Amino acid sequence: MSHKELVVVITGASSGIGRATALRFARQKACLVLASRRDEALQQLVDECVALGAQAVSLQTDVTNAVALEALAETSVENFGRIDVWVNCAAVSLFGRFAEVPLEDFRRVIDVNVMGYVHGARAALEVMTEQRRGVIINVASIVGEVPQPYTAAYGMSKAAVRALGVSLRQEFALQKLKGIKVVTVSPPTVDTPFFRHAANYTGRAVLAMPPVYSVDRVAKAIVDAAKRPRPEVVVGASGSALVKQHRRHPVAVEAQMAMQVEKTHLSRTEPAEDGSGNLYEPGVTSDATATGGWHGRAHSNKRWLVAALLLGGGVIIVTRSEGARRLATTLAASAVVSKLPLGHLVLVASALSKLAGTQTEDGSGADDGAGRRTILSSRSSDVAGSRSGKAARNKKQSSSAQAGRRSTADMKRSAAESKALSKKAQRNWLRIARSLEKSSKGQ
Repeated sequence: MSHKELVVVITGASSGIGRATALRFARQKACLVLASRRDEALQQLVDECVALGAQAVSLQTDVTNAVALEALAETSVENFGRIDVWVNCAAVSLFGRFAEVPLEDFRRVIDVNVMGYVHGARAALEVMTEQRRGVIINVASIVGEVPQPYTAAYGMSKAAVRALGVSLRQEFALQKLKGIKVVTVSPPTVDTPFFRHAANYTGRAVLAMPPVYSVDRVAKAIVDAAKRPRPEVVVGASGSALVKQHRRHPVAVEAQMAMQVEKTHLSRTEPAEDGSGNLYEPGVTSDATATGGWHGRAHSNKRWLVAALLLGGGVIIVTRSEGARRLATTLAASAVVSKLPLGHLVLVASALSKLAGTQTEDGSGADDGAGRRTILSSRSSDVAGSRSGKAARNKKQSSSAQAGRRSTADMKRSAAESKALSKKAQRNWLRIARSLEKSSKGQ
């Protein structure tokens, strides 16, 4: 399916992922129908899209109103004759302890994030069923797979979005509607104004939890999904690895997630007044931007690496590349804190896979054809030995097995050495990490 002349409907289009997606489609000369509660921001976006060569119209819409979504579908048909792609992107969030947040706010999150998608999908299907083709793209979240503390309503809503996609795909298969596709896109933390707009009852300012990805990367994933629909799209190597690790080791991953949210998602220094955010009233037009000022840079490997080192983490690499193996064991020995937030373990593995030219376990990173594998390990030497030993046994060639056994021995020694690091050595590593961080900021 060519992006040129695609007719695309986008809800939640005034800011964040929705806005970035609209601009991406506009560069492909698509015909756009844009929806949001902020009419003035929509008009500005329409002008931007037209300037890029697209055709665009807008309709002020609250997705909790089913009739309004039906009118949105009708607007698309009246202006462009059809709907090729429908992107459900409108969402809100709520931070606070489960037993303390207002019930009406909790219910509002579910109403917008779940029923808003239900209303959108039903409106789209009225047109697509008659066409017998089309793509519905539901924007979910990694939090739908690996929920967080203090955001129960949001996590529940995004899990429900994933379930909606699975159920619809099964229905379409039974109805032999092969031309209608449903795609669920799950981003990690993204550089958007979303966190500033959230309802918050924690008493602490909400921050974008690292690693933060560029909003345009998510927009690109959505535009690509319109052309080549797949059932599930997880954005970013760290997101994919986090999902896989959670399915294998849910208790450990959930403990790490809780720690990471406490340390990096809620400010330790900046207080915040309780408030409902944009749950009931849209944000101001001046904040209707794609980016949120969190400086998401998914391609800055140095910054990823430094962020993890500053939190005191390390990873273990099993590879036939001697240079990469030395780098990995050095990093393992540099770990000075035993509990690294899992998101940072994942992003360090991703960065190392690119720096060392290895391939991560989920298939991301550069592959040099040598069958290299990157495996995350905890600081425990027993766990590291067990997982890397298993990886080595799975190698078909005897030379690979030998390299794996040598790596296991190195890892055990590294883990033991890391426990014996002096206070001075720890301070030296932190100085090096901060120096690297400064140099990466200058890029």
